[in-house]
Amino acid sequence: METKKKILIVDDEKEVCASLSEYLARRDFDVTVALSGKEAIKILSSTSFPVIILDIKMPDADGIDILKATIKEHPDTKILMLTGFDEENQREQCLA
Repeated sequence: METKKKILIVDDEKEVCASLSEYLARRDFDVTVALSGKEAIKILSSTSFPVIILDIKMPDADGIDILKATIKEHPDTKILMLTGFDEENQREQCLA
């Protein structure tokens, strides 16, 4: 029996998490949701994920900082960054 692939969704918007979670669960992903950056950091301290969908702008933690920490601790993790903001310098921050 094949195990489901784990994925972590990190976004402070409940609607975004619910939509993505429902979509991915129907496609046999084992979805974990964190509604804040701090919650994501706590989850990532005890569990690794092959894939993370990560919001860049959250009120309690910066997605870029979570990205950098995750890459350092779990270099094989694939991370998809999301944002509702149109900011030119986000790309440079991600690559720094």
